[in-house]
Amino acid sequence: MDENQAILKSENKSDLVSQTKTIYNAGAGEIFWKNFLAGLSRGMGTIFVYILFLIVMGALFVNVALPKLMPIITSYSDIFKSIESISNTKPASGVTLPPNIDLQKLLGQ
Repeated sequence: MDENQAILKSENKSDLVSQTKTIYNAGAGEIFWKNFLAGLSRGMGTIFVYILFLIVMGALFVNVALPKLMPIITSYSDIFKSIESISNTKPASGVTLPPNIDLQKLLGQ
């Protein structure tokens, strides 16, 4: 590399520095666009990390906690089925009392 190329490269670097825009000489649209892209990428990254976290926690729950909780869930399911079958029974239409019971004495009157 000769001396002229070194001077050209150093001049190009100074041109690049003078061509970069700061907040003071950039337009409002350019500032808005850069901030919009930065916010959008941050939001998308947050959503990606959150979804990844949910997948990992779901896999851990299915593989570790669910096998231990399955007997409890099954017993509760059986209890609810038995309660449902009891509540679905229909009362007898003709309820009769034995003839030797006095209803007034039974009710305490």
